[in-house]
Amino acid sequence: MNRILVADKLAGEALDRLTNAEGVEIEVRTGLTPAALADAMGDFDGMIIRSGVQVTAECFARPGRMRAI
Repeated sequence: MNRILVADKLAGEALDRLTNAEGVEIEVRTGLTPAALADAMGDFDGMIIRSGVQVTAECFARPGRMRAI
């Protein structure tokens, strides 16, 4: 099962599609600070962001399971 972090606001239709996708588990965590994002993202296989989230060098220093942003 692929775990996806949704770290920015998405339209309801987009969240519905992700929720109903087979083999995908999503977790929505909006409003994370850069430090909290760095701590969280290593537990996920992928992350969905938009322009409201800044992925800093600190995030990439400990990517963990993260394979796609």
